Amino acid sequence: RISALYGDCPNVIYEICNEPNGEGVDWDNCIKPYAEAVIPAIRENDPDNIIIVGTPNWSQFVDEAAKNPLEGENIMYTLHFYAASHGQENRDRVIEALDKNLPIFCTEWGSTCDSGGGHVDTEASDIWLAFLAENNISWCNWSIGGPTPEMSNALKWASDYLTREEKYQGHWPDEFITTSGLYAKSQILGIEYVPAT
Repeated sequence: RISALYGDCPNVIYEICNEPNGEGVDWDNCIKPYAEAVIPAIRENDPDNIIIVGTPNWSQFVDEAAKNPLEGENIMYTLHFYAASHGQENRDRVIEALDKNLPIFCTEWGSTCDSGGGHVDTEASDIWLAFLAENNISWCNWSIGGPTPEMSNALKWASDYLTREEKYQGHWPDEFITTSGLYAKSQILGIEYVPAT
């Protein structure tokens, strides 16, 4: 349905399954066959935009996809991490996948624990973002925010500071942005992050 509507738009990227996980969910027997069924349906309407495929264990095990990648053009593989929970072991998996020429896009990362809680770990985030930059891996930060307050949200979404319409408009003053959001903003703008005092 989406590719039929937007297949002619050059700026559309499809991610076909967010964080495949659970008992028995592996690359060879579950995720790859699913992708092999879904990708042709997208390609009927959109022959060339990027399709991103999730990887096992909450999109952390990109190395497993690299051992048996999909055939086709403009296919990338998802990496997710939360800096306070995931460290060098996960980066080692990425290195193994990159060594096999797997194209990776980090479609979700956070500066906190993987629960969305805990503290904003800028030191661990700095290590991760330097690693992504060094390896030319694009990224998206989790998340602008929703009705559930999380330390990883960028916007004080659950607050009454802004109306719903103002929240949707963007261009928020810093006082409406969380610590995590201010850190992500600094990374997007390429400026030094200065913690609030």
